[in-house]
Amino acid sequence: MVDANTEVRKPKDGGWLKAFPFGEAALWLGFVWFAFAAMEDRYDPDTITLAAVFALAAIGVRATRPTREPQ
Repeated sequence: MVDANTEVRKPKDGGWLKAFPFGEAALWLGFVWFAFAAMEDRYDPDTITLAAVFALAAIGVRATRPTREPQ
């Protein structure tokens, strides 16, 4: 049973890709690399899957990044 005074917190670090300033760029480069490799390999399903995983990870990093206040 959960007490009404129980506090639920999110992790403070947010993961290494969010902390690394170029993490999203690295994921997009991985997507481009595997997408190009998929085109060269005559559309190998495993390579296409890896390209999709990199793209979805990059989108997830962008979607969960906190908004920045204009200075």
